[in-house]
Amino acid sequence: MSRFLLRTSVHCHNLASTVLGMVLRQVDTDFETQYGYRPWLIESFVDTEHFLGTCYKATNWSAIGQTQGRGRQDRAHKAAKSVKTIYVYAIDAQWRAKMGVAEPVGLQPLEIGQGLDADQWAAQEFGGAELGDSRLADRLVSSAQALGAMPGRTTSPMIRL
Repeated sequence: MSRFLLRTSVHCHNLASTVLGMVLRQVDTDFETQYGYRPWLIESFVDTEHFLGTCYKATNWSAIGQTQGRGRQDRAHKAAKSVKTIYVYAIDAQWRAKMGVAEPVGLQPLEIGQGLDADQWAAQEFGGAELGDSRLADRLVSSAQALGAMPGRTTSPMIRL
């Protein structure tokens, strides 16, 4: 998918995203017709030296990591290929359960009302900021607490950020 041959008469906004969307609507049916089963997940690679992968992001693909720069035939481990970002798109919402993969445990969205305590939210949001000096991180937390105490108001000249 590194090149599109376009005639000058073709005009289509967001062509790459449009084509990817068309493919995603049809690929599971075509794959099942050819191979006898439906895929749960689709994978693609983007050469990060030449492309940003914007069309994948626009069609809700997830970047899950990067290759090591080795091709399929790299038996000598020379890593002579370019590093590529790995994108996946879930066709089946139950793909994790079907593959026996656990749901990721980690950062989860907070429920409404959680983490809104005036003294705790700023430390929770900014306390782990690596700014090179712990005093700067402490100052960021205290500034956020002060600004959080007056939502909807403009910053007072007395608050130094």
